[in-house]
This record gives sequence, C-alpha cells and structure tokens, in this order.
Amino acid sequence: MSENKSDFPGLMACEDNTWWFKAGLYDAVMSFEKVSNPKSKNNFNIICSYNYLELPKETIETLTLSHSYVILDNPISIYEQKI
Repeated sequence: MSENKSDFPGLMACEDNTWWFKAGLYDAVMSFEKVSNPKSKNNFNIICSYNYLELPKETIETLTLSHSYVILDNPISIYEQKI
C-alpha cells in the first residue's frame, strides 16, 4: 500500500471520514481501513478522523480495531493497539 523510501516522512491525513458513511460507502471505507494500516510502513503515517457521535457503536468498534492508535477527545485519551 504505502511505503516511503525517502528521507522525508510521508503523511496522509483526512479531516472527517464520517461523510463517507453518510454517502453509503461503508463497505469501501472499511475495506480501505483493513488494508491500509498493516501495509503503511517505512516512515509513512496515516491519520484518520471520524465524528464518533455520528457513528453506530459497532462501526466505532470495528474502526478502533483497524488502527494502531486511537485518540479520543473530551477527555483526551490515547489508546495503543496491542498485537
């Protein structure tokens, strides 16, 4: 998927992916989430952002499991996935 062989760190960031779900693209988002994290490596980071207040609990649980780190606000909390 993403591999950075340069001396500069790579970054992909999305401000709010929640709208993809509203557009009926749940399967596409979840498919991307499942393959992007394990394959992003070698000096490349992916930051995903969601409005969890607009998502069903099951979707939040699935998204959480597909990320190495999850940061929640109010209060700010950071969780690391243990593999």
